[in-house]
Amino acid sequence: MVGLMAGSFPDLKAVNEFFGADTLAARTWAQVFVQARDGYRPEFCREDMIASVRDYETASNYDDAWARVACPALLVLGENSWIEKGEVRRMQCIKPSLVVEIVANAGHDAHLDSPTGWRTVAESFLRQLLEQTERLSTRTRGDEPYRVR
Repeated sequence: MVGLMAGSFPDLKAVNEFFGADTLAARTWAQVFVQARDGYRPEFCREDMIASVRDYETASNYDDAWARVACPALLVLGENSWIEKGEVRRMQCIKPSLVVEIVANAGHDAHLDSPTGWRTVAESFLRQLLEQTERLSTRTRGDEPYRVR
């Protein structure tokens, strides 16, 4: 996608159409475009964006860092995301407690494609964590329950 943005767009309408017309994702992406002498261009440095993607695709292996994550983790994917199933399985093998949720009718930017679906998944995960924490932190002393804070 970054390669396709090598030039400029004549106006914000063209930017929106490039990213999917009148969708939240298109409107969000359009916010990083600024007007230049020759049209609208991404505000970020194209070379930096390409370097960050290249790092992800080639040399980076974050398995060790991922294995050290001690807190509960939620991976939210859109059902049409470009993330490969093998990558998700690898993450689950490293961290078996990983919770994976799929948001229907969403792509890689699930939070933009389906904000309500994404929020439902996130709130459910957080609610479950809160319930687990409350169960673990409530103790009984005689007849009086108390909370460890």
